[in-house]
Amino acid sequence: MFVSVVDPGVGTARKSVVLKTKNDLYFVSPDNGSLAGPAANYGIEAVREIDETVNRRADTGWSHTFHGRDVYSYTGARLAAGVISFEQVGPLMEPAVITLNALEGWLEDGTLYGFVTGGAGRLGNISFSIDRHLFERVDAAYGDVFDVVIRNKDEIAWQGSLPYAKSFGDVPLGDNLLFVNSSGEMSIAINQGSFAATFGIESGEDWHIEITKQAVE
Repeated sequence: MFVSVVDPGVGTARKSVVLKTKNDLYFVSPDNGSLAGPAANYGIEAVREIDETVNRRADTGWSHTFHGRDVYSYTGARLAAGVISFEQVGPLMEPAVITLNALEGWLEDGTLYGFVTGGAGRLGNISFSIDRHLFERVDAAYGDVFDVVIRNKDEIAWQGSLPYAKSFGDVPLGDNLLFVNSSGEMSIAINQGSFAATFGIESGEDWHIEITKQAVE
């Protein structure tokens, strides 16, 4: 049982649903794109719209901005405890959910290509749409050096070389490194610094990255 409260459209016409996957997992969530991953990874068995006349905390009809508390956690807890069945969640919908335009990475002629997808946080490490499984296809070992180009549209925002490291302490203080972050995505950081702030790197469809392993002489 999983409950999602990523809900920037709370209080709007977006639907509140429970997704049942083909491997019998349940996701209680707004249908706003946050279910795209589970749907793609596990397949859709069925989707039901939450009937808020039944599956909502009592006396919360006045609240329109806290559905994570009033609807999703409440429905998820009751479903997990067996107080209600999946059929009692609400009416059956088409077996589909809203999907998002995923920014995926790819490997071409030895170069990894992707999009900068993260880096606005306080740490300033940037991550991109190249996961560890795709990265494994370049047969990298710790210590290998990679040439990196980051572009904002067609303009080069940063270009340089850096080592593939296990963790921050594997490089000197203030040096750059390429590593696998805790989400399994490839990332670039400065040891005890902010790569994003230092070099003005942002994220999104306009921000592209190219990563190529240097040949060993």
